[in-house]
Amino acid sequence: MFVKNWPAVKLKKTVIIADLHIGIERKFWKNNITVPKQTKSLAKRVLTLIKNLKTKRMIVVGDVKDALYSKDFDKQELFYFFEKLKNYEIIIVKGNHDGNLEKELAQFTSIKIVPSFSIDHILLTHGHKNITKCSEQTIIIGHNHLGVKLKDALGGIFIEPCWVVGNIKIEGEKKKLIIMPPFNQLCGLTPVNNLEGGKLLGPIAKKIDIKAAKIYLVDGTYLGRLKDIENQ
Repeated sequence: MFVKNWPAVKLKKTVIIADLHIGIERKFWKNNITVPKQTKSLAKRVLTLIKNLKTKRMIVVGDVKDALYSKDFDKQELFYFFEKLKNYEIIIVKGNHDGNLEKELAQFTSIKIVPSFSIDHILLTHGHKNITKCSEQTIIIGHNHLGVKLKDALGGIFIEPCWVVGNIKIEGEKKKLIIMPPFNQLCGLTPVNNLEGGKLLGPIAKKIDIKAAKIYLVDGTYLGRLKDIENQ
């Protein structure tokens, strides 16, 4: 299911990613931090992933764009990105940053925008809204931008993006929850093994049995359960 060395899932002929945050560089510019435009490299990475996996359909599990209220720059970047992907079927599961997206992407007839999506008995939803009913046994969300804080032999500290896999209960029934790492590499990562306040973002993630959750790096390395690597 997890694509090795990518923050992505492959199910049948579909690739799934989350948290593109197109236009995030504008947030850095406002704080006088110089970073290059990211949309071209984002599109190139996505196209490489799609071609490597030989898929024709992509699902984005929320937060396609970064700005809550799009300016001209954001609209231009959205157009550039999806123009590069116009030959593929795209499904967007709306996130909390994706207001007015239907209007902004109206010219792209191959794009379908939905509040949630079910594929292969798995529910895809961004994670910012609660769900009270779920017939699927597995739920995949984004929204949290999680990483794991690691320390090397010399005492250097770094944060690597990670997958979090655990269990939640909906209507008393146990479900598997998978929290995806963000696709955009400029998204700040929250270290799951050193959470401030000990809580995740969103009503779905907050239901997870976090201490027992399994942690995987994007390269597939299994680090163990969170309770074994906390406060590193």
